Order: sequence, then C-alpha cells, then structure tokens
Amino acid sequence: CEANCNPGSWGRHVVCGEGQPLLRRVMSTSPPSSPSMGSSPAKGKKKTSSSAGGIIGPAVFLSLAAFTGMLGYWQLKRRKWKVDLIDSRTKKLQMDPIPLEEVLRSMQEGDTFDGAADDALEFRQVTVEGVLDYSQEMIVGPRSAPTHLDSKLAGMRGGFFIITPMRLTNGGPTILVNRGWVRSDQKDIIHDEKLMKSAKGEGRVVTLSGVLRDAETPSSFLPQKGEATGRNWLYIDPNAMMETAVAKGFERRDAEENEVETLLLDVLSPQSSDQPGRLWPVRKSAKDYVNYHTTPQMHSVYAGTWFSLAAAIVGLTFMRFRSSAEPAVATTARYNGSNVEKGQ
Repeated sequence: CEANCNPGSWGRHVVCGEGQPLLRRVMSTSPPSSPSMGSSPAKGKKKTSSSAGGIIGPAVFLSLAAFTGMLGYWQLKRRKWKVDLIDSRTKKLQMDPIPLEEVLRSMQEGDTFDGAADDALEFRQVTVEGVLDYSQEMIVGPRSAPTHLDSKLAGMRGGFFIITPMRLTNGGPTILVNRGWVRSDQKDIIHDEKLMKSAKGEGRVVTLSGVLRDAETPSSFLPQKGEATGRNWLYIDPNAMMETAVAKGFERRDAEENEVETLLLDVLSPQSSDQPGRLWPVRKSAKDYVNYHTTPQMHSVYAGTWFSLAAAIVGLTFMRFRSSAEPAVATTARYNGSNVEKGQ
C-alpha cells in the first residue's frame, strides 16, 4: 500500500491505492530554518565586538601620538628656557667687574639679598682682595675639566675643584674661593696664589676677579653634606664647608655677627697660564658658563623628532583603520543586498 501512496503537501494526509487514509506525516526534526534567522545572533555579536575594537584601536594609537606631541612641546619649552638663561648669563658676564664691597653695599641698601648669591647676583663679575688660607684648602669632585682645556692635559680620569677660604683685606665677610680645576694626579701639587705677580705685602695679599656662585644642589643619592672633618667633598656647599674650616681652626672675622650665607667666588682671572711655569689649577673661562652639552639647537632637533613621530603615528593610524573599515562596509552591503533578493 505504501508503495502506491502519493505523497501530499507538507502536513497533509496521504492516500493509499485502496482509498484507506493513512495518517502519516513527513517526520522532520525541525522545519528548515531561514539563513537570516539562524545567523543573526552570531552576526550581531560579531558586529558589536568589531565596533568596539574599531574605537579602542584608534584611541590607543592616537593617545600615543598625543603623548609624543607633548614631548615635542616640552622640548620647545626647554629650548626657550635655555635661550633665556644663556642670554641672561651672557649679559652679566659681559659687565665690567666691580669690587665686592660695592655689591655688598648695594645688597644691604636694597634689602634684596640675604647673603647668598641669588638670581640677581649669581654670575655677576666682581673683584676681591685678600689673603687665602691654604691650610684649610678643600677639594670637590671628581669633576670634568673646563671645556677650553686641551684634552691631552685634562687626561681621562677627571679632576677636582680647589676651594680655599679667603679673608678680605677691607674687613668684609670671609668667603670661599674656587681657585680652579686640577687633574686628579696633580691634586697634591697645587701652586699657591701667593707666587703670582699680583701678590703683595704681608701675608701675600692677592687680587682676584671672578663670578659669584650659589651652592650646588646634590642629587638624592648623595649625602646631605661632605665629610664633616675631611678635605674631600662631593659637591660645593659653602655653609657646610665654612663650618668645617672653622671647626678645624679657621677664624672667621664675622663669626660673632648674625649668621649669614657664605659667598662663593669662581675665579676667572688672572689665569694660571699667565704666570711663567704655572698650570694648576686651571681657571674656568666665561664661555664655560654658557656652554651646555645640550644646546638650544639640539632641543629644536629633539622637538622636531617628537613632532614627526606624532604625525607619523596619526597617519599610520588613519591608513590602518581606514583599510580595516572598508571590507566591513562592503560585506555589510552585500549581506543586505542578498536579504532583499530573498525577500522578493
């Protein structure tokens, strides 16, 4: 009977040859599903994740471009700061030296100075006359040689600054004098200033010209002070160095007066090389105070490098994510077109 059955449409009865109805349904686990119905949840989820990735990716790279752009702007600010600093120092160094007494007098009258070489007086050229106490001499270092010194004379092992207390002949405050730089193997063979032609009178009074300097700022890895009783110091701290000299027997003329900051003078002239048979210590020159390892021109180069990198990142980000977005748009268009055709 089943062999002669004529199958009807979906869900209808089928009739055998003898006309006996046979309740048969075409068995199926489930009706065929439409492509659009079966794939819509997965495609929706994929679309959501791809849209999130399309936002996060550009945001990360554009943030990197913004960071490099900020570094370029910072380099431009550093360049301006250094140009202004060099101009300010150059103007002060080009002024004619004046006696230290006049500087002290103007400081007292203007009430703008507490004894230290502040921004208005640092790098101002002055002349001093007094007697140096070589018995209380201290060395600071190691330090690199002045830039104008020949590399053969400077050697490869560095050297030290020679700091000596000085009593002024006019009754002014006791100061510290940086007499110059000496090579490490010559630090115990240092010529006295009293041998210079300018030395005169009892105690060998000398006249020196130099610039006022402020104390050095140590890094966080160095101790707050140098050796409390020794000769060697890691950095220049005029107050601490004067206290050490006093503790070792040096008599300060202003010891009974109110506490004042100790002045520090970097000697520029007379140069040691001006004296026959003399070399050490080597003085600095005025150019040493305006020569920097990183020049303003180098800051401009650094800024241009950072800005170029920022522009490259922006361009590559645009190209990369634009090329990724185009296939997705084309696929969506084809998918929508196929659904329209099936609907028709």
